[in-house]
Amino acid sequence: MKYKGLISVIVPVYNVEKYLEKCIKSIINQTYHNLEIILVNDGSKDESGEICDFWAEKDSRIKVIHKENGGLSDARNAGMKIAKGEYIGFVDSDDYINSNFYEILITNMTTYKADISTCAVKKFSEEEILDESLLLNEKVYTFRTEEALSDLIDENILNQTVWNKLYKKEVINNIYFEFGKIHEDVFWTYQVFGNAKKVVYINQELYYYLQRLGSIMNSKFSIARIDALEAKANRVKYLERNFPSLVLKAKKNEFFFNLYLYQWMLRTDDIEEKYKCKQLLQKYLTNLTFTKQERAKLSLQNKIWINLANISLGTTCKIRNMLKMGM
Repeated sequence: MKYKGLISVIVPVYNVEKYLEKCIKSIINQTYHNLEIILVNDGSKDESGEICDFWAEKDSRIKVIHKENGGLSDARNAGMKIAKGEYIGFVDSDDYINSNFYEILITNMTTYKADISTCAVKKFSEEEILDESLLLNEKVYTFRTEEALSDLIDENILNQTVWNKLYKKEVINNIYFEFGKIHEDVFWTYQVFGNAKKVVYINQELYYYLQRLGSIMNSKFSIARIDALEAKANRVKYLERNFPSLVLKAKKNEFFFNLYLYQWMLRTDDIEEKYKCKQLLQKYLTNLTFTKQERAKLSLQNKIWINLANISLGTTCKIRNMLKMGM
């Protein structure tokens, strides 16, 4: 093996006994062997903790942390605090990875002198049997810092998810996940990208993401969804300090995400939840301002939506729902 650096793979575990062994096996069977596998049992009430201990006895590369339940962010942070690797990766415990996942990512990272290496994701349901063969005509893309952040805002090729990526430990630089947030990736990823001089992406589907009905991301709308809007508002402030050329793009993204959440909220039946969400979404809209110079750069369509929303956010979103317009 040409590349020998240690990769610390952090796996937060909570009540996933049905999926956990497949996840662990996909990591221990990597073609890249120099791994430190950190399983963080976040207070599971099923047999997940016992499964972690069983595999730790079988493979010396596995370390297990048993802790009280603190949520996904807290579990990832616990793993990061003990990680010894030069590189950090994350795998969610109901997902699994291609056997070449880390070998391909670290090869691309080294070849292209990148700080973050990422790949395409294959989403699947529990009923599906995946075709895990790789593309023959793979394509590799590289992004400098501002290019990567710009693409991340658009979620074009790059995306917010932390688990389909490999990071040099130095770019993480003790940036921890926000405790108690359900959209923790949105708070975290842009900051790490801001520390990376180069990001490399390959269009191979190497990470297999399970879409299950009971997961957080497939649950109904709730006020906690506004966490992501808070993250986008924080991102605007971060860009104002560090990458001002991207501020207008980030503001537009935050604005239309606000509309998207309001449109989604209108379709829920919980009256109390609606009231709370309306107040919060209106607050974020009020705090989001476009300077005269920024407004001059907006398209006519964007100006119309912004003006309408500032008159009445609710009416604007009802119109967008009638027009079946998303974000």
